[in-house]
Amino acid sequence: MKKSQDKKMEYTLHYQLRGSRQEILSVVFSNFDLDSMRERLQAWLHICLTNDYGGYDTGEDRKMLMSFCEDFERIIEAFYIESRAREKVLQMLKGEARKLFKKLNKCVALSKEERENTLPVLIEFAKSYKKRYVRAELLCMLESVIICDDDIGRERFSALTFFQCVNSLVGLIYNHR
Repeated sequence: MKKSQDKKMEYTLHYQLRGSRQEILSVVFSNFDLDSMRERLQAWLHICLTNDYGGYDTGEDRKMLMSFCEDFERIIEAFYIESRAREKVLQMLKGEARKLFKKLNKCVALSKEERENTLPVLIEFAKSYKKRYVRAELLCMLESVIICDDDIGRERFSALTFFQCVNSLVGLIYNHR
């Protein structure tokens, strides 16, 4: 019975997000490409800023959240570059599909120098935000998405998967630098 339970656990995202840095990045970016990660983060931000949930009542709270999301988008891009997910997909594609994909999933928040060396981006984020704050902010955002009254079907449907993925990136920032 234990072996079948262990085998079943291997297919869960929570289980898959354990392992080496590259294994975690591979799982994250096989669930969400860069554009999807950005879209979800922006959708979560929009939900947090526009619903009646009390987590972001003051202008200062909203300003901090917006700044956090801008910085976290840079983290997502840095890890996307590190994962080499874009190159792996491009190797598999041919012709028109390859041309189309080249137009997608481009890093826009990082400078050329930051794209060439992402480590300082990760270090600066870790210096700017305590791990406890980052996790609390992400959980608060998740709660806003879950309890939001608006029709946000896709965001609510993928909320836990997205949270698990970004939470694993947070772990890589603070635990594996």
